[in-house]
Amino acid sequence: MKRNSLLVATLFVTLIAGAQSINLHMNNGEVIKYRSSEVDYIDFSENSETETYTSCPDGNHPHMIELGLPSGTKWACCNVGASSPEQYGCYFAWGETSEKSSYTSDNYLDGKGTSYNIGKGIAGTLYDAATANWGSPWVMPNKEQMEELMNNCTSEWTTENGVNGRRFTGPNGASIFLPAAGYRWRDSVYGACMYGNGWSSTLGESYTDIAWGLYFDNWDVREGYDGRYYGRSVRPVFNGQGGDSGNGPGTISGNTITVKAIDFGVANGVALGTQTLADGTKLVFDGGGNSNAPKYYNTSSGINIRVYPKNTLTITASKNIQKVVFICDEYQGITYNASEDIAASPGTVTLDGKFVTISSISSKSTTITNTSFTTGLPSQIRIISIEITYAD
Repeated sequence: MKRNSLLVATLFVTLIAGAQSINLHMNNGEVIKYRSSEVDYIDFSENSETETYTSCPDGNHPHMIELGLPSGTKWACCNVGASSPEQYGCYFAWGETSEKSSYTSDNYLDGKGTSYNIGKGIAGTLYDAATANWGSPWVMPNKEQMEELMNNCTSEWTTENGVNGRRFTGPNGASIFLPAAGYRWRDSVYGACMYGNGWSSTLGESYTDIAWGLYFDNWDVREGYDGRYYGRSVRPVFNGQGGDSGNGPGTISGNTITVKAIDFGVANGVALGTQTLADGTKLVFDGGGNSNAPKYYNTSSGINIRVYPKNTLTITASKNIQKVVFICDEYQGITYNASEDIAASPGTVTLDGKFVTISSISSKSTTITNTSFTTGLPSQIRIISIEITYAD
């Protein structure tokens, strides 16, 4: 802002001094000149994070490209790690958010292996390479969004600035270029300039050691799956939800969605972070000042989400929420409802044993907090299931 103020003052003084022209020095080295008599006034505005284009307006990538797809999904103009559409960018193993020197099943997820469960849909979570590197609202595309791109766009194999790849043209005539970046295995790159493939955020259905992706070469475009430990490109999207809308957990019935703790598909003892349900509603589990954040546990004492003192759960939907109901776990005579110390804003909390009801919300978002000052196990909320009912 200080630089903008200085620029305005300089332009004002220059105009008062009777300058013959105004020179705009662009960051690409170009100088654009205007006669002072042609300028009415000058103002400044902040760039919109959600501004969309049909083609890249300048070299300040990435840009959000509106292809005219039925779902309204917008695609980024370049890969994560690239500074232009034709650059390959970074290679990521599925669920990892940074590059590494070698890609193997042994070093996947710091040695946890390809059977380690991080969820069925990782868009918008801490395992999303797009969100981790570019920030929200960018996310990895899910399987359905990749299918939509294939089924609603025409594509052709072409060369852009010496780089082979496919250009996808949407129903509205806008297009994006996907470079043939190949993939990484061990310490080498394979197939660059011959074919391309990019990760989706969707885990394979039959086997948990694979994930879905988009594949293309000079012959065709198709979807497929491969081992999660291979390094592949990530082309982000923005769909207005910031997560795996339509691909997340939860059972929808009328104006209600119900999700069980086990449905999140995360590994035992893992923090939940941000989860996006099947209808696009986001659940944000936060430590709230407690170093022990909400976690999923599957043990002999029960399958539940453990919410500790000061922890919060923020539920954000696209429509007004009428009420939220938790079913809390019971074990060895203890009902894990934080000793009934639970608050909600907005909303009114009612407790009945293992049932916690937050009503009178009438908002698209509510934050539920464990306010317990009790020590030990009774201070926890152990959630078996969450039912969210929306206003009619």
